[in-house]
Amino acid sequence: ATVRTVAENLKKAEEIYYMANGYYEASTNQLDIDFKGVCTGTDVLQCDNFFRIDIINGAGIVTDPSNLYIGISYYSDGYDVSTDSGKGPVDFWYRIWLDNSAYPGQRTCTGNTTLGKKFCKQMNAAQ
Repeated sequence: ATVRTVAENLKKAEEIYYMANGYYEASTNQLDIDFKGVCTGTDVLQCDNFFRIDIINGAGIVTDPSNLYIGISYYSDGYDVSTDSGKGPVDFWYRIWLDNSAYPGQRTCTGNTTLGKKFCKQMNAAQ
């Protein structure tokens, strides 16, 4: 539930930013959103020690439509912020594509483990 909530709120903040500025921003510092208590970081967010969000694949102003998505990776064994890596394998990658991307409004999910495949099925995302 937290993964989906954070991702959906982040997408909304990106779309509002785009309407005001004409481009998407890869840093959460520029967006009107606050993840205190849930996530830390600016370009790549580490959240609840289990998942990380790459806000947009790139840095600063990103215009390549194939990189305009909110990308989430989840690690059921936990995520170590100090080493910037998962303690075990990534369970799934979930993407929410922004409205001006190559795949507007689509959600895609790739499950690597049994848990990840179950998550993707529950999310009703293209696999």
